[in-house]
Amino acid sequence: MSALPKVGDVVTARVKTIAQHGAWIEWDGHVALVLIPDVSDELIRHPRDVLNLGQEVKARIVVVTMDTPPKIRASIKDAKS
Repeated sequence: MSALPKVGDVVTARVKTIAQHGAWIEWDGHVALVLIPDVSDELIRHPRDVLNLGQEVKARIVVVTMDTPPKIRASIKDAKS
């Protein structure tokens, strides 16, 4: 596992899980939650409308907690800007 990402970092990850409220992405042994408002600029009903399991995505890190284990949140839409 690589060092924890910092807020603002852009990572290339794969979609690991898709749920009603968002998706989990994984890279270098880290997992981050992407909430539904952070999936796309467009209004979507479900993340599976725009994401597929195993799909490669770029995401910007928006939250990293100091919990054990750390919780990481990311935004796919913010990585595009």
